[in-house]
Amino acid sequence: MRKYVLLVVGVVAALSAASCQKRTGRVVKAEVGSGGKEVYKIKTWSRLDCSGTPYIVGVKRGFFEREGVEIVFTGEIQGSQRVPSVASGDNDVGDAHPNTIAIAREGGAKIRGVALGDAEPDDSITDIHLQHMWWVSDKNGPLQKLEDVGTLGRPVKMQLIQRNTCTEF
Repeated sequence: MRKYVLLVVGVVAALSAASCQKRTGRVVKAEVGSGGKEVYKIKTWSRLDCSGTPYIVGVKRGFFEREGVEIVFTGEIQGSQRVPSVASGDNDVGDAHPNTIAIAREGGAKIRGVALGDAEPDDSITDIHLQHMWWVSDKNGPLQKLEDVGTLGRPVKMQLIQRNTCTEF
């Protein structure tokens, strides 16, 4: 629970900074909410996986509301379109891999990475299914440990769900 609270606090701080930061192009301006308080409406895509947890917890627990931030979910989009949606202004904030952001910036996108979105579990976590990345192979196949790749005698086929992520390394 502590990790989620820290993550939500980090997201709130990042959203607050992002909403107030002067940018080239569109700037998110405060609107007057129903209670007469200034509200910054921050757009982000909807998430159907666990990456939505900081947003959902923040909304449900009132963290964003207390800070004068209203999260506006703009719908689910493909991973390859997330960074471009921020660069184009369709969304204000999101999460992406550092290498995806670096490639977008190299291409001229005026975006910045401002906060840590995920944290690696500490070394006490031994269940591979709770680690950030884990690998799947045929239970009865020739690859049972990493060293087996070198003894296979043929190329190993691997599949990535999305380009420019940590799995490419």
